Amino acid sequence: MGGWCRGGDLNSRQPGLQPRPWSFESPCLALSKNPGKYTHDIFQAVAARQLMKEGVEVPGGQTVRYLITDAENRRPSKRVRAAELVNAETRFDAEKYLDLLILAGADILSPFGYTEKLLKDEVVYGEKQSKLTPFPRTT
Repeated sequence: MGGWCRGGDLNSRQPGLQPRPWSFESPCLALSKNPGKYTHDIFQAVAARQLMKEGVEVPGGQTVRYLITDAENRRPSKRVRAAELVNAETRFDAEKYLDLLILAGADILSPFGYTEKLLKDEVVYGEKQSKLTPFPRTT
């Protein structure tokens, strides 16, 4: 897998670093080969190709940071955005990030009986789901 790299405004408390109006945490994954050699459109390869299109050299083994923008988009270039190309107008795929967070939480909390479904039910739908019944009709 990979780790998480700090992106966006980095640490705005550093002297001389200008804060930006956006901040994000992006997956940080190293390419195992040159971006052109990937046969599948995995996120880090798509982001690397975006950088190459902008004239940035991206050899195999280099770490590529990206923001997931629309994970299910039919066009691979719309699924992610290389971190270096993100701006204030770039939108992220909140649903995908929520799914990744729930999946990670389920992995960590599985010894305590939590599953991905249980966590999603609690996070997305509240502590418990209630069955809705119609109000009695008054005429």
